[in-house]
Amino acid sequence: MAAKQIVEGLWQIGLGTVNAFLIDIDSGELTLIDSGFAESAGKIVRVVESLGRKAADIRHIIVTHCHPDHAGRLAAIKRLTGAPVYMHASDAARGGRGHLSG
Repeated sequence: MAAKQIVEGLWQIGLGTVNAFLIDIDSGELTLIDSGFAESAGKIVRVVESLGRKAADIRHIIVTHCHPDHAGRLAAIKRLTGAPVYMHASDAARGGRGHLSG
């Protein structure tokens, strides 16, 4: 699986029926937008590595909403990267309703 570069510094990661996005804006730090379904962590890491980077380069994770197709593998990616997670306060207050596990 390869990332599709949208514009300089922005890649689309196809995860089946959903997408995650990776942002790299000159700082060397990556920002991941969404983490996909539960089986997506390995795919995301492979895409990051295909760009010559490593999982630890993901320094920020943004979750657009806590449905399983957007946050299903969030906990695993957070463990791999140590990156802080940003999400809407109402999603954070509910703890993702189980979607942050794994």
